[in-house]
Amino acid sequence: MECNKRCQICFKDSSDFFINAFVVSLSPVLCGVKPIHLFSLKKSDMARCEKLSKIDYFFSNCDRISYRIFECSDESIKVIFYNKTALDGALSEHKNLNFLKSHGYPMNYSMDSYLEHLISKIKAGVDAHEMGIFFGYPLKDVMGFMGHPKLSFTKMSGWKVYGDSRISDEVYSKHVIAREQFSSMLELKSAEVLIKEGFTLKSA
Repeated sequence: MECNKRCQICFKDSSDFFINAFVVSLSPVLCGVKPIHLFSLKKSDMARCEKLSKIDYFFSNCDRISYRIFECSDESIKVIFYNKTALDGALSEHKNLNFLKSHGYPMNYSMDSYLEHLISKIKAGVDAHEMGIFFGYPLKDVMGFMGHPKLSFTKMSGWKVYGDSRISDEVYSKHVIAREQFSSMLELKSAEVLIKEGFTLKSA
């Protein structure tokens, strides 16, 4: 997806609020504790050309995460950022893989084909509740959200948690720690430098 306009942007501005806040939200994917992050830009967002240009500037040469930009049926633009190692690990997990196959995903697994299948559903505006698997959410929470009768709602913690919350709490805690640690690092280095250098989650 390319923008039709030429945006005049000072990419070197280390105080850029959008990119700093955006990279903090993306930090769990950067360090591999979350497989994907989905970012949406509405048609009415007057700054979306500028935001897409900034995303391309900061991430087009990043070897730690990949991204796909696509337009949806509602004319919004979505950007999926993904950590290939983390995403492949989440999708290829036996229970997750069987679950996705039972919901129309290809019988012959490949990370790219599964990601493409998800993107095609998002583009068309089709509900893709199984997307939680791509986010790294526990299967029980995805199944509970989809209405499994034996899984009752427990609490809201980053996403809707169903049944025993312990594994969900563990996953969510890693997301929170990643954001906190990355925010602290931004006080010492620019977002651009941290993206290039990479980011490894430190033990709490």
